[in-house]
Amino acid sequence: LKFGANYLLIENIDYIFKKDKMKELESQNKAQKEMPKIEEEKHEKIEECLKWWKELNDKDKLEIMEIFEKQSKEQFMTWLKSKYKTVVPSMVLFGLDYTHSFHFSVSNRDEDKQEDEDKKEDDTRVLYSLHISKMAHVQLDSTATKCIYLSQLTHSELCDKICKVLDRSTLEMMAKMQFLMQIIGTDRAKLIETDEDVIQTFKTSKQPLFQLSWKPSLSANLNTTVRVVRNALVVMIGISEYADNSRWSNLPNIEEKDIVNFKNLFEKELNYDFVHNQEARMTKEGVKDFFSNLMLSRELHKNSMNYDALIVILCAHGDKGDVLISSDGKG
Repeated sequence: LKFGANYLLIENIDYIFKKDKMKELESQNKAQKEMPKIEEEKHEKIEECLKWWKELNDKDKLEIMEIFEKQSKEQFMTWLKSKYKTVVPSMVLFGLDYTHSFHFSVSNRDEDKQEDEDKKEDDTRVLYSLHISKMAHVQLDSTATKCIYLSQLTHSELCDKICKVLDRSTLEMMAKMQFLMQIIGTDRAKLIETDEDVIQTFKTSKQPLFQLSWKPSLSANLNTTVRVVRNALVVMIGISEYADNSRWSNLPNIEEKDIVNFKNLFEKELNYDFVHNQEARMTKEGVKDFFSNLMLSRELHKNSMNYDALIVILCAHGDKGDVLISSDGKG
């Protein structure tokens, strides 16, 4: 009986272990069955939250992001609940983190999808992430920066929001000078010209900084009067030697290359009247005398040779304000 009792005890323990294992398997099966339902409910909540966000105006969206940036998570939830009675703050924070982006997890329900389908799903995740937080900054000049919010990640939307933060004088300058606005990305090397450029910028930077540059429009160039120069007087001053080489080094390339190249271009190719100084050194007074003699020799006071343009080329050391430095160091 003792052996039998021991046998029965062992058998009971084995039965208990098997029973616990069965309960564990049943629990796992139940969780697996409920997982799609949980994921579906999560997805519905995400869609509900996105719908709520879409219905907000730009001002409210910007306010939410600014409050979120300044306050703790608990303070933000309290503020959100007090202002928006219908939205569940925890549902918003389900996707909101301290990088100022909403990261909504979109489940890949089919693990056996092809690689291209996986990539498509990843892109969807990114788009969900970008859908909420589209705040950026625009550097208007060296000191002024403005905050903008994009309702959609398109080039036209970006241009529109930037124009709204430009001051009146800048807009008037753009209209008067017929300038085109160019938007430069965060890396300061790439121009933002397409919708894809905007999306990529927000992918690589959570709150990108855009810079502006201006260029004349094509229509402005077409409206510019073009005049053909046929009989120009080209005057070149080339100073290649200096008295004080500790401050102003000699410039041998002026005499050896620059004068030769300009002479070939203007005299031989364009058939212009080309005049230059013969001395490697010229003082300040020498430069004045050169131009005085030129006025007399070419009768410029009467323009008897019918020049239709005057081109002046200065090759020498220069000081601040594009001041020519003569061989004696005078400007």
